[in-house]
Amino acid sequence: MQMKMKEIDGAMYCMDERGIVQLGWMRKRWKSPAIRGYKYYAETSDGKHAVGQLVNDGWNKMAGPEDECTGDEEWFYFDSNGYPKYASSGTYEIKTIQNKRYLFDSYGNAKAGLREVDGKIYYFGPEDGNLAAYTGTCRIDDGDSASSNGRSEYYFEKTGAGYTGMHNSHYYYKGKLQKADRQSEYEAFDLPNIGIRLLDASGKVVRNRKVKDSGDNEWKVASNGEIVTWGNTSVNEVVEPGPIND
Repeated sequence: MQMKMKEIDGAMYCMDERGIVQLGWMRKRWKSPAIRGYKYYAETSDGKHAVGQLVNDGWNKMAGPEDECTGDEEWFYFDSNGYPKYASSGTYEIKTIQNKRYLFDSYGNAKAGLREVDGKIYYFGPEDGNLAAYTGTCRIDDGDSASSNGRSEYYFEKTGAGYTGMHNSHYYYKGKLQKADRQSEYEAFDLPNIGIRLLDASGKVVRNRKVKDSGDNEWKVASNGEIVTWGNTSVNEVVEPGPIND
């Protein structure tokens, strides 16, 4: 059956040859991935769209096309032509929308949580919140039992990628703050690109100090951060961020 577009009061509608307005997802072209060829026409009046109106104004939460989704409601972003943002088949891709970065899969769904993209870690917010990539310092519920209430501190660059290196005298690895166990108070860590350093329970790298850990073991650290006197011989590896969402 042949479909045609019709503009009514500045909004676009899809009608069949009998003039009946079409609702829901409509496949306008055959593309790969499939979501690339779909548009959506409002099935109900939601205050933003009349019934049958083309959705072409940003974020909307809905189930995807029947043959291209799980049936769960997901967030989609529709451009001014009515096509959703998407990633190439079988991948995740970051898309910039109004100067903010979002992650999409090949079904057009915006993804939330900690994600690894091209070897870098990003946080795209909780599922019921702002899905833009976080930047700067924030606390994330990553289930880390060593952190207060399972929430760990992270630091993300302006691009949204997790930062590796020193920031404000603290060391972050792929965004995650590295720190000693609270019961130990001080622990040595092998920090990539820096070497072995002594960290306290807040994550601060110790410099130019003598300290004692909870076991009454004395540590001495030079001004450049190198450990001069060891309280014990244990050296921790950095803690990976996570868990990472699939």
